[in-house]
Order: sequence, then C-alpha cells, then structure tokens
Amino acid sequence: MTKQSDNTLNSSLPNAQKVKTPEDLGNYVRYQRNLQNMSQADIVGLANIGNRFIVDLEKGKPTIQLQKVLDVIDLLGLEIIIQKKKM
Repeated sequence: MTKQSDNTLNSSLPNAQKVKTPEDLGNYVRYQRNLQNMSQADIVGLANIGNRFIVDLEKGKPTIQLQKVLDVIDLLGLEIIIQKKKM
C-alpha cells in the first residue's frame, strides 16, 4: 500500500491495493471509511459489530475475526481478490 513518510495514506490511491500486513488492511479500511464520510459508529451500527472490533481492525490487529472483516469490507463496497504474485 502506498504510504507517505508519516504513515498516512496517500490521497491518490488507485482502485486496487496490495495488502501485505494487517496494518495495511486497517489503513485502507480507515481510508475508505473516511472517503465515504462514515464514522466508526456508522460502521458499528451498519455491520452489527462492536466498537472494539472496528478500532482493532483499523489499528491492524492480526487476530480479528475474518468474517467480520469481510462484512466491513462488503459494507464499504469493497471486495477481496486473491491472485498469484507477479514475479
């Protein structure tokens, strides 16, 4: 994922993002949530998850529940596509 030197996301992110760490995923979820003018409370209510979960997801906690992650990603209008690495 493209990051500036202060670890904030670049404002010109392309449609596809490479995610290699839980932190990459959390940063991109936060970026998309903010881009859509949604608060963490909005996600909590719409995805029927706890506040602690969205905080942990956006912080990049590596042990969060996959199904809930997928639910949040879907709620944000995103999808995960897995493909073979380009060499």
